[in-house]
Amino acid sequence: MKILITGASGFIGQELVKTLSKDGHELFLLTHRTGLSGEHTLVNRLADLPQKTSALDAVINLA
Repeated sequence: MKILITGASGFIGQELVKTLSKDGHELFLLTHRTGLSGEHTLVNRLADLPQKTSALDAVINLA
């Protein structure tokens, strides 16, 4: 699944990212912080989301 997660750099967000990554999901992380590592697409503003996110399967708001 393609999943957008807002607030991914918080405690719950980081744990969720680990779990969803292990399950093989394609993650787009919307956060104002840096320092997240892994094979994710990091964005700081909604306007910066890649075009391919138009087919997102889920949005998880933790912000």
